[in-house]
Amino acid sequence: MSIWIKIDDYDKGLVASVVGELMDELVSQPIDRAVLDDSILLIGSDGGRVSSVSSCLANMTHRQPVSLDDPVVQ
Repeated sequence: MSIWIKIDDYDKGLVASVVGELMDELVSQPIDRAVLDDSILLIGSDGGRVSSVSSCLANMTHRQPVSLDDPVVQ
């Protein structure tokens, strides 16, 4: 089932502002050195093909990708 919601330019600006603030907060958090040394961090917007790239990298490196969109991670 798909749900489509029409948003206007004001809403788009508001959403972009909130997402920008959340992304700033996320990337400003310290990352444990052990995780950083053994990880590839991909950051991108919706539709930016981050999931596709992470899947390809996971296959190439025989690793499990972790998505911050995953409810278990959140």
